[in-house]
Amino acid sequence: MKRIVQLMVLGMLAMLIGACNENPVESSNEINVAGVLEKTPPGENIQSDLSDPEIADMLFIREEEKLAHDVYVTLHDVWGLSVHLNISKSEQRHMDAVLGLINNYELVDPVGDNGIGVFENVILQGLYDQLVAQGAESAEAAIRVGCAIEEMDILDLDEFIARTDHEDVATVYENLLRGSGNHLRSFVDVLSVTTGITYDPVYMSQEEYDLIISLEQQPSGNGGRGGSNGSSGQNGNGGSYGNTNSGGNGNSGGNGGRP
Repeated sequence: MKRIVQLMVLGMLAMLIGACNENPVESSNEINVAGVLEKTPPGENIQSDLSDPEIADMLFIREEEKLAHDVYVTLHDVWGLSVHLNISKSEQRHMDAVLGLINNYELVDPVGDNGIGVFENVILQGLYDQLVAQGAESAEAAIRVGCAIEEMDILDLDEFIARTDHEDVATVYENLLRGSGNHLRSFVDVLSVTTGITYDPVYMSQEEYDLIISLEQQPSGNGGRGGSNGSSGQNGNGGSYGNTNSGGNGNSGGNGGRP
């Protein structure tokens, strides 16, 4: 996570330097999560036995999944590539899975009614603007942006899983992780087929990247128990790093991560 945040900060600094000279500018079965929490002042409805780092991780990954969703929706509007549209739908289900956890632990949802491209986390806000600008340069760049986002998701989720002591939280994160592995392979495959280019990892080590790429997309195990307002998981990602059509039950909570 530290290396990802450092890279995010560097991107933010580059954007801020540029802003000094310019005026600022502003597929599968769906998860049916009952409603989205309205924002309330911090601390008024946080009632959980999560540690502070676990809370921070959960709120961050909720917006990080939104980042992926919003970037892909925006770049699909620019280039019309089906890979962005298809995976954006999966990212919406990832967002819903984390919302199930947030609801279950009575936390304040950082997304609330925020629209496309609007984030509470300033680092993610800057990263969204940066990635959309990069992806708008060419269709190839837009595909590379997808690869980079999935790399970041995988690294963050690995760290968050190691930091939580809660089985329900870990189960959701593990399923999101498998979904991100699928997504990374999909973007890499599209890049290879459409351009003949072999993707080189940006954030992950070559060893970490090679391990994920070597795995096949396949059905997996159960999705996780996300939260009290979730619904059953269908046609999602389960199994180890890369599985596509599974899904597990989230009847006692949000869906465990279907891409």
